Amino acid sequence: MRVRLWMSQPVVVALPDEPALDALRTLQHSGLHHLPVVDPHGALLGIVSDRDLSLLRCLDRWPAVHASGKVPHGLKVRDVMSELVLTVAPDD
Repeated sequence: MRVRLWMSQPVVVALPDEPALDALRTLQHSGLHHLPVVDPHGALLGIVSDRDLSLLRCLDRWPAVHASGKVPHGLKVRDVMSELVLTVAPDD
């Protein structure tokens, strides 16, 4: 079985400076669980998951619990993404 059979197309991505809450909405509306994070040229920078972003719901209600003192509405995708990404080719 090839990876291409499980791939989603077109690829839905997030940009690092995009508001994290916008990425959460994208995941909710698309039914996906992960978004690759890319730079403006399409180079892979990281990945953000619905689990990473679902924590923002709690932070939105209780911003004082956020260690950095940032309010969730000010968080960017880069603040919650994982930079370590394992990749595979479509024909793997």
